[in-house]
Amino acid sequence: MLDKCIQYGVEHNIVFSAKKSLYAIASKKKPDYVNLPCLSHSPLPRVDVFKYLGIYFRVEDALIVNCSVCRRFYSACNILFQRANIVLSLLNYS
Repeated sequence: MLDKCIQYGVEHNIVFSAKKSLYAIASKKKPDYVNLPCLSHSPLPRVDVFKYLGIYFRVEDALIVNCSVCRRFYSACNILFQRANIVLSLLNYS
């Protein structure tokens, strides 16, 4: 999958930062890789907890998310979209 992302980046002039990238494995079996996943010749760190868009994800047998945080996140997004629609309608862009 990482190869597909890199290929997409090359095709669309996107550069992925190895310093900001990581990987996690959601599975009962945690394989030990002989060849670690790399990005720009830099090995990526494997993590069990990561933060994305202000939401913490925990990786065990499955991906675990705190749903109360998700609801607040989606609520905030809805408010932003409503405000954007109001501004667009005032500017006659709708």
